[in-house]
Amino acid sequence: MKQVGESWARGAFSIGEEHRISESILDVLYGIQTSLDTELRPHGPAVVLGTIQDEQHVTGAMMIRTLLTEAGYRVSYLGRNVPVEDFLLFQRKQAAPLICLSATLSRSPEEIVEAVNNLLILSREEEFHVAVGGSGAAAARALAHRVRYPSRVRFFDTAIDFMEWADGISFHQPVLEHETR
Repeated sequence: MKQVGESWARGAFSIGEEHRISESILDVLYGIQTSLDTELRPHGPAVVLGTIQDEQHVTGAMMIRTLLTEAGYRVSYLGRNVPVEDFLLFQRKQAAPLICLSATLSRSPEEIVEAVNNLLILSREEEFHVAVGGSGAAAARALAHRVRYPSRVRFFDTAIDFMEWADGISFHQPVLEHETR
């Protein structure tokens, strides 16, 4: 997807061509997800996943959904353009120890950090981790010093880095404010 986006930015693809490729990838991911949903593991850790408000690009989030589901997580996938209040609604319903936010370069780093902070402020200091991924995560990481509870937030450049972190963290232990991430 990164190469598709870069090709579009260079003018090698029209918007329609980029959308056609993205939708083809999504078709494959939805097919995989459908087969995985029949094998749900009801006792895995809960995760809430979606794109931040005003973000329309869901391919990366769908890829993470598929990887998490395959790894045994119970994923509440909210899709695109999700208000922070809805992330919290599902986090509370599922007692999810992890909320995953996806954002591309179509959102500014300031908008991404604002979404993270709004989520944390509205959470009333409930304890859960926040993972931010997508092409906008690297630029937002440069503003991590503006994040309200930095020990609860992690920015990821790749799905591999995220999955290694998720597999290594204990979601049954509270988030400690003095942890460094």
